[in-house]
Amino acid sequence: MYKEGEAPILIGMYEGEAVTAVVFHRVKHGDVRVGDSYQTIGRRETLQRKFPLPSEDPYTFELSEEDVRTRPLLPLEEQWSLQLYIDTVTEKVSAVRLIRNDFLLRQQPYRLVYNGALPAAEYLDREEWEAVQEGEKAQIFALTNYIRKREGADELKEHKEAGAVAYRHSEDMARSDYFSHHSPDGNGLKERLEGISYTRAGENLAARYVDPTAALNGWMNSPGHRKALLDTEFTHVGIGVFRMHYTQNFLTLP
Repeated sequence: MYKEGEAPILIGMYEGEAVTAVVFHRVKHGDVRVGDSYQTIGRRETLQRKFPLPSEDPYTFELSEEDVRTRPLLPLEEQWSLQLYIDTVTEKVSAVRLIRNDFLLRQQPYRLVYNGALPAAEYLDREEWEAVQEGEKAQIFALTNYIRKREGADELKEHKEAGAVAYRHSEDMARSDYFSHHSPDGNGLKERLEGISYTRAGENLAARYVDPTAALNGWMNSPGHRKALLDTEFTHVGIGVFRMHYTQNFLTLP
């Protein structure tokens, strides 16, 4: 992760080559800039429901109406695509992902139609997963504070104890195959935060997003999650990531 001024830049590497990049500042990509209105993009570009991958035949993504509204795809060169993240409150492009088509196919962020077999999924061992999870935790923390600052809220400080609580909840959801603020034994955030001193608390959850950028876009397009993420009374956050399950625990300390 790098910064261009205040805006983060996320670059994904594979075998020494950059295969994807996510930017949050107003650099032009084709005919698109971060900050452009969705209406302007719609006038300039054809936002497709069916998106074939010419370099990865015979694979075609089928986007839902919600996909086209919140994260449409645009073709670039033959082997590359542009994914736009739309803030549905401001109706503007909040981030842009440039991605090589073979890695877009690996992510499968949309419904996929194909003949034959899918490419084999890459196996990660425990240490590799732990490295991914630590990296994603750092990304969520940095992106959360970037978005808060952009929207006029103070940055949050990291709370390690709340982060440990968040990690355990993410792990429990993944291992026990559920998605809820309450675990199967009925315990909720209040019970999980027992022993931590705070005056207010909130929680955001996300699961099965391809990465933190996608998860943050989902939170910002959900009224309740957006409200928690931008709440000016929260002072700290604990973040836990386990196998594509994401938890944010927000706190106001006494």
